Amino acid sequence: MTALAHLFWRDGALWSESPGCPPRAWARPADLAQARLGTDPAVGVLELANGRDLLTAAFGVVPFVRGPFPEPTFGEAVTPAARAAFQAFLGLCGAGRAANVSGAPRARHAANVSGAPRARHAANVSGAPRAANVPGAPRAANVPGAPRARHAANVSGDDFRVMRGEPDDFLVFARRAGAAWQVGGFTVEATTLTVRFEDVWDLTPPDLRVTSYAATVLGDSACAIPTILPDLAPDARIFIDLAANGGFLLSLAPAEGAA
Repeated sequence: MTALAHLFWRDGALWSESPGCPPRAWARPADLAQARLGTDPAVGVLELANGRDLLTAAFGVVPFVRGPFPEPTFGEAVTPAARAAFQAFLGLCGAGRAANVSGAPRARHAANVSGAPRARHAANVSGAPRAANVPGAPRAANVPGAPRARHAANVSGDDFRVMRGEPDDFLVFARRAGAAWQVGGFTVEATTLTVRFEDVWDLTPPDLRVTSYAATVLGDSACAIPTILPDLAPDARIFIDLAANGGFLLSLAPAEGAA
């Protein structure tokens, strides 16, 4: 995958430079992946051989493309979860539901899935903050300096954020449609990433917030089974193990009957 922009580090900041965009510094690298600068015409193909190509596209292609994105093609090294996450990053599958994975069996509860992502509530995590706007709880910090993205033509949803990431390492994003969120990510090397539900709960409009959510997680377990995690509080955290060239896609929606 060839980037449309030259990316380089200088003075502790990530810089981008392209024929249609003068040099620009990004103190928070995730802000570049979230930006929609639209300085280049539509890209014809997205051929992604591995996790490094996913990140090259996320940081060096997608922010600069003016037109809609084509369906990407993936190399064998890219795991099914990483493929689903990248498609959600582009807005090619709606928030609140996991992307379809060919041949994936029906979801089972996390307790019955070997190697499933480990969900824990913030109350059980040492030093973890309570969720924002829960009566009596201190407010969790918002993602600093995260501007609202301008969506490309086929990027759907009410809100889109790149929470964190670096162009040669990993990326985590979140996309909202109504009260539902998709949180996804992809990586170059095997790693463990933490999803803090309070980050997206804090970004949800107050009139759409509830106190109980159901989550479906597609991760890099050997059988690629989507895992259902019911009845999660807004201060829950989930720890997801990613394979090399892997990823995850978490669909988070209000639990049935939640208020």
